[in-house]
Amino acid sequence: MQTGKWNAVIDLQFGSTAKGSISYYLATKYGNAIDMYASGNMSNAGHTAIDASGEQFIGIQLPACTLHKKLNGGEQAVILTGGCGITIDRLMYEIDQMGLTETDLFINPNALIITEEHAKIEAKGGSKADGTIGDKDKASAAVKIGSTQKGCGAAMIERIIRNPDSKILAGKCGDRRLEPYLADTRDMMQHMLSTGGTILHEGSQGAGLDLLHGFWPYVTSRMVNTMQFMAESGIPPRAVGDVYGVMRTFPIRVANRYKKHGDPTSEMIGTSGPTFPDSVELDWQDVSNNCGAPHNLCEYTTVTKLPRRIFSFSGMMARNYAEMNGATKIALTFMNYIDWSCYGLGGGASAFEKLSSKCKNFIDQVEQATGVPVTLINTGPNNDHIIDRELND
Repeated sequence: MQTGKWNAVIDLQFGSTAKGSISYYLATKYGNAIDMYASGNMSNAGHTAIDASGEQFIGIQLPACTLHKKLNGGEQAVILTGGCGITIDRLMYEIDQMGLTETDLFINPNALIITEEHAKIEAKGGSKADGTIGDKDKASAAVKIGSTQKGCGAAMIERIIRNPDSKILAGKCGDRRLEPYLADTRDMMQHMLSTGGTILHEGSQGAGLDLLHGFWPYVTSRMVNTMQFMAESGIPPRAVGDVYGVMRTFPIRVANRYKKHGDPTSEMIGTSGPTFPDSVELDWQDVSNNCGAPHNLCEYTTVTKLPRRIFSFSGMMARNYAEMNGATKIALTFMNYIDWSCYGLGGGASAFEKLSSKCKNFIDQVEQATGVPVTLINTGPNNDHIIDRELND
């Protein structure tokens, strides 16, 4: 992490790479050397941080690294940039959970407000409350592309239409609960950098879901890359420090959609899309067996609670998105999916030497594909399940 700079944690795949885990680790490693935690999260994805003590925080609105501030009484400002998409009730819940006040949290007035009406617009066309599709109903466009249907796309459309009477922005929505937190976050961040302060930005979703650089239409409703997050923050290119590119050993996509909710034996009515040509879709049980896991590793999405799709590692994706996002370091997560013997391993350089040859060979493969050093290796869910190759122990 570069002091006096805007540093970022960026997902180089399709999301769910454990960005929250990496962001939280960096927050604990650098402590008060970080002056601001920033995010442009929308309410269609969650970031999870689990402390070594077992305390957990799922940040859908706030950056997951906010957990470090709560547990350690840090003085970091928490910033929600103009690119953030806010579901107000959820934000209020997280503010209460993290014990934040108006002296801790600052929200850009241009942040987007996402309402239940936006979610209803996305679901229009046949999706029922329980997620099923009736025989006479037609699946909505959101269902067909595997969307979470949280209303983010509909809210973005309302912003783009620019109706002067719209209450789509945090500074115009009229909800008094937000008023104490509204601030010129661009000015705050610029001042922080100009006085030598350090910012950690927790990126949203994944580069493979980028509106311009992903597999359209199976993408999210905005651009999700380093340059976009800087633009949303009002940060100039010269301010960028380290970019931690986060990638899984096995990339995932969100679940396909079926006529009977979550049942792959029923008719498929929507898909979350393809991947790169050097990658193939895998079976969770095969991945579990090959790494020696004691149980089926099948994962479920944080927001929709549906089983994820899992794919073999793509060197093409790793190279393309590391280049596009200017990654300076790679954080490789779910190493235990390569070899379960490393599960829970953490520490510095000495812990790295304990990895099996199977794990080390895979790390070499990632570094050759990206041309970027793998400095952080996640082997489990907790904050002490990370190997940091830059630590000498």
